[in-house]
Amino acid sequence: TRLAPQYDAPWPVDSAADTNAAAALGIAQDSFQTDLGPYRRPYQATSTVVSGFGRLDWTIAQDHRLSVRASAASVTNDQPDLGAESPVLGSTLTARDVSAAVSLASVFGPVIGSEFRVSLDAGNRDYTSAGLARTLFVDGGFAAGSADLQPGTFKRTTFRIAETVHYRVPFGLLKGGVQIGLNSFDQSYADGRSGAFTFGDSTGFATATGLFRQTVGSTPAANFKTTEVGLFAQALLRPTRSLEVIVGVRRDQEHFPVAEIRANTAWRAATGIDNTAVRSRRILIMPRLGLTWTLGAGRQWQVTADGGQFAEASDPGQFAEAITHATGVQVRRGAGALGVWPQVPDSTVAPVRGNSLTLLGTQYVPPRTNRLLFGLSGNVSGTILRFAATYRHTDFLPLRRDLNLSLSPRARDQDGRVLYGPLTKMGTALAAVPGGNRRFSGFDEVSSLDPVAASDYWGFTVGLERLVGHGLELMASYTFSRTTDNWFGARSGSAEAQFLPPIDSIGGKPWADGRSDFDTPHRVVLGTAMHLGQRARLAALFRWRSGNPFTPGFRDGVDANGDGSARNDPAFVNDQVTGAAEVVAANACLALPAPDFAERNSCRDPAQTSLDLRFAFNLGRPGGLPAELLFDALGVVRGGTDVMDHALYLVDGAGTLTTAPATGMTTVPLRGNPNFGRVLTPRDAGALLRAGLRVGF
Repeated sequence: TRLAPQYDAPWPVDSAADTNAAAALGIAQDSFQTDLGPYRRPYQATSTVVSGFGRLDWTIAQDHRLSVRASAASVTNDQPDLGAESPVLGSTLTARDVSAAVSLASVFGPVIGSEFRVSLDAGNRDYTSAGLARTLFVDGGFAAGSADLQPGTFKRTTFRIAETVHYRVPFGLLKGGVQIGLNSFDQSYADGRSGAFTFGDSTGFATATGLFRQTVGSTPAANFKTTEVGLFAQALLRPTRSLEVIVGVRRDQEHFPVAEIRANTAWRAATGIDNTAVRSRRILIMPRLGLTWTLGAGRQWQVTADGGQFAEASDPGQFAEAITHATGVQVRRGAGALGVWPQVPDSTVAPVRGNSLTLLGTQYVPPRTNRLLFGLSGNVSGTILRFAATYRHTDFLPLRRDLNLSLSPRARDQDGRVLYGPLTKMGTALAAVPGGNRRFSGFDEVSSLDPVAASDYWGFTVGLERLVGHGLELMASYTFSRTTDNWFGARSGSAEAQFLPPIDSIGGKPWADGRSDFDTPHRVVLGTAMHLGQRARLAALFRWRSGNPFTPGFRDGVDANGDGSARNDPAFVNDQVTGAAEVVAANACLALPAPDFAERNSCRDPAQTSLDLRFAFNLGRPGGLPAELLFDALGVVRGGTDVMDHALYLVDGAGTLTTAPATGMTTVPLRGNPNFGRVLTPRDAGALLRAGLRVGF
């Protein structure tokens, strides 16, 4: 399969920001002999997929059945989608996956049987660099070059073995068993390995005056293993013909690669904190209870309920970060004249400021979820009606904090925002003076991942399915839900954007408590299929959902509080800021009783929509095998995937950054952003056309 969706130019060509993009393009070409022209032209994100699968079912004896399955896939993506990052032209993602499993089902008598399974899954992801250090142009809100994720190599191998024994009793079925998983991970990656330039305006770009950050030293690598052992027992009870009850319990034990985390004696001497003081294993006892009740005349209604506790698998990325950043990854930072772009600055201009560390909290454990489900479905005059309700509470989600922020002096800006160091302004870019926001010398940011965040989700879904007649099928569903948490930065793929900003409270509750990054209150799915004669079928699927929530803030490249992260600061909503009154009045999500920090995720991007079409033609059974021609049109209607401008304010490039000697208050020159809530980078692709042949075996 080869997909090549067409995207608009990543940089603006017909908007107010066009002048900024044209200036950056000209400066890159004329002053630095570097062609950034592809960012001003439409591009294709090509994806080539080669995959195959096979399955064998063999009754090797009267009471023994052997099943073997295997699959493999290879994917090559040019200009891959890296989430919220701007398109990275010139980069590739190569992925390989292999999966194989063997199962043996045996019956040893009228009441006892067993299932024995062995499986192997392996995969790797290789992200190549774009060959250009990431370069952010704050005044236009666009970027070029590599993303934070590049370069990086991620490999995993999982071997599983399981044995389940079934025992039939007069009142139901009992089963129990053991599952063992052996996981191996090999990762080579460090955030910002290619380096990152930040230029506030065209003048700064022309003179290569701005900000720079890069992790250097030997390539950080983590090679480690985890082990999972699960024991379970379950009883399926049938007290009546219409009622089934499931009662179960599971014991999970997971061993963590704590021995791979090397002690950082310098950090311990400075702080007394031992970075190796992490749990080596987790043991959980998790119950489950469920029922299925069939009722009504003709047994046309069914009630289901299920509740229990479920463990999430440990995140290998977090352990890999703790291992590679245990004794420190060197971080270079520079501010001012950086040399000749796009070559990275030398160590005089951007010296090593310290080591970046990552610590897992002493009580670190993977997340755990308590879940309740209720469902009701029935057939009313040929229409299938469905209702479902879900509640989930998840604990022990990781929250990222920086342990190396300076505590004194506690300076503030004009809005009362705590500043962790003196600020420097480069046009429309803003950052802490390199090293000025650090508490312990010899260290840069020190991430602590503590399992203190929690999430709550509840939702209701109603749906129907109906065969209207004359070959017409209809399907519709609607989901209303709410998700709240204090898991800041969860949607972001960047560690920098996950640092919790130091906003104490708003409205009497902790600032981070509120609408989740994953809150999607409304979802609609509509589908139809029409049979055209005996062989042809036309189908359509329409999907609509609420847009992603976001917190009004600043452009990437503006570190409003000097904590070292230019992606995590909320705006202080005040319509008295120059040019802000019209922006605040035009956006209901910015309405506050009085000037205050914006609530977390108080605004929302446009809704996401898609319409997919399929035409299928049955070829009959040529050669004795069923075959069907498929023609798909994906994304005939598509919207809501553009990267939107979440900056309420822009730093005024013509203004002056001032600090009052008597009070220590810093005044940052700001102006309202007229582009707030509008498209920053187009990401909506055109329709994709696909043709295929499906043959059954």
